[in-house]
Amino acid sequence: MYFARKELQSKELEQISELRRKREKETEMLSAQSGIPLGAELDDWTRELQQSPEWLSNYVTLGLVNLQINLLKKQQELIEATIVLEDEKLKYDTCVANAKETYYKILTNKLLTEEAISSEIKSYELSKIDVRALLARYKERMLLIPDLLNNKKRVLENIKKVQQQLKSRKSLRLLVIRMNLMRSWIGLKQRR
Repeated sequence: MYFARKELQSKELEQISELRRKREKETEMLSAQSGIPLGAELDDWTRELQQSPEWLSNYVTLGLVNLQINLLKKQQELIEATIVLEDEKLKYDTCVANAKETYYKILTNKLLTEEAISSEIKSYELSKIDVRALLARYKERMLLIPDLLNNKKRVLENIKKVQQQLKSRKSLRLLVIRMNLMRSWIGLKQRR
């Protein structure tokens, strides 16, 4: 069951990687066509908007494809984390089985020599070192989480700003169109 799940997760990881590569190629082509560079400004939605409707359309399209790429990255990371979790569960089950075996050896007096006892202790010392290293890695990752959340919050705020700018431009355009229609309507009335 463990290996079947791992194989399924590996296939899913390959599919996501392939889709991500396609999206990245699309992004590079669209960036080259539109002249909008890829990078932090696109990731954070902090680029200054231009007036051209074509440019705005390209910018939003490029931004959305970039968000899809970031989502695919997160999906990959999630699958990789799931694989690591499954591996850790297997290690845990092995550790529990080893602890039961050691307990059985103690109960049945199979650990009589100093050499057998020290060998058993060494096997647990190695596991202890591995667990401490793993714990240190997870603590390090936990420290990064607030920064990542703040970055995501800032990106969302920037997207909302872009939406507001686009809405205000749309309403301004509608106002200009209405004014032009009113002028032409007034001009037609005055000619009659």
